[in-house]
Amino acid sequence: MIDLPNCPQCGEGYTYKDNHLYVCPMCFHEWTDADMEAAELASKTFDFNGAELADGDSVTTIKELPLGKDRLKQGTKATKLKFLNLK
Repeated sequence: MIDLPNCPQCGEGYTYKDNHLYVCPMCFHEWTDADMEAAELASKTFDFNGAELADGDSVTTIKELPLGKDRLKQGTKATKLKFLNLK
């Protein structure tokens, strides 16, 4: 049996392949392999140099950043990063 991915929209496992598209009969969402790769890449976070950042990494700001009424000064170190997936 072919392993098909779960629907990225509703998470159901009842997907089927129709030519080059994956189709979810539960929510009628359609997607391609390229869409899945683009979504996976978009969910990753990269620094200025292109290195992928992960939970627990440490970074240093390269310029002053506004943060509400306050500002983070250049050179401020942030440790133990935690990325939240807010949709």
